[in-house]
Amino acid sequence: MKARLRIALGLALASLPALAQDAGPAILTFADGSSMPLQNASLSYEYQSWKQGTTQFQAPTARKETMDLLLGKKAYPMAKQKLEVVYTPQSREREVDGKTRILKVNVATGLALVGADGKRTIYKLEAPVKDAFLPNADKNTLFAVRTLDLRGQTLTGTKREICLASFTSLVECPDDAVQRVTRIEFP
Repeated sequence: MKARLRIALGLALASLPALAQDAGPAILTFADGSSMPLQNASLSYEYQSWKQGTTQFQAPTARKETMDLLLGKKAYPMAKQKLEVVYTPQSREREVDGKTRILKVNVATGLALVGADGKRTIYKLEAPVKDAFLPNADKNTLFAVRTLDLRGQTLTGTKREICLASFTSLVECPDDAVQRVTRIEFP
């Protein structure tokens, strides 16, 4: 099945015009075991910036598209890498049969890079620093990264945006197995 998916992705991508420099193919694996190939895929960070003395809740959101995994002050290139999302069960309020209950759900708490040699390195989920997004911002500019997403197009051209991890309690990624990404391969 995986071999057929990779062949189909390769054939579809070969017929496309040259991809943008910051985008490429990706194969996603979800917690339910299903897979989805994407073309023109890139990591996308949603963030906000606002001036000191104003409120974050009125700040517009912006995005940074990249093929690098940004964690703290470091950047890790994703070409020829596998990215795994590390989940930890945490208590969250959920509505079940019309009643609010506390349930254990899987929440992204780390990311693992698996190199071509099979070596797996786990990193704590840490929001990227402001300089990676706003290198010329003054010290009165406040900054918060909201989510790490994967954006791309399916082989039929449908645009997809899939939440991988949240850096704030204001945003939650889906926790059901059908939408929860466990691994992304960047061939």
